[in-house]
Amino acid sequence: MKSPCQHRRGFSLIEVTLALGVASFCLVPLLALLPLGMNSNRNASAQTVAAGIATAISADMQASPVLSGTTSRFAIPLKNGSDSLFFGDDGSVVGEGGMAPAGAKYRATLSISQDASDSKLLNVWVLVTWPAMADPSAAVAPRNFSGSYELPTAVNCF
Repeated sequence: MKSPCQHRRGFSLIEVTLALGVASFCLVPLLALLPLGMNSNRNASAQTVAAGIATAISADMQASPVLSGTTSRFAIPLKNGSDSLFFGDDGSVVGEGGMAPAGAKYRATLSISQDASDSKLLNVWVLVTWPAMADPSAAVAPRNFSGSYELPTAVNCF
């Protein structure tokens, strides 16, 4: 037997509307932060690759015998002056000097000078910039890049 006062329980339309309003008020800012997080991730990845390139160049210069005149991996001349190398997305060399080839994402600009206080020491400044096509000519110093990583180092010419 059914009782005569059986009421159905549920949410009213006003309660549902308020709940949706509160949920959207919380979710819209979270969705707005998504592109910012993706840009930060892209920038961090580019910075990591640039740091790897600069470290590889520095290690190549440190490990190369000075009598050979160039480094073994990147064939960088060990003398006063500047040089540019161009690298792809994965950090592999795609060109050097001249103009940036197609597929170049990073540009490494090296400035090498003799130390004034010690004739057996070369001061090396490695500047890795991206995108490489922002300043494609190796004849001019990079200016229009969106990101950079620099590494000063010294090479002992004993």
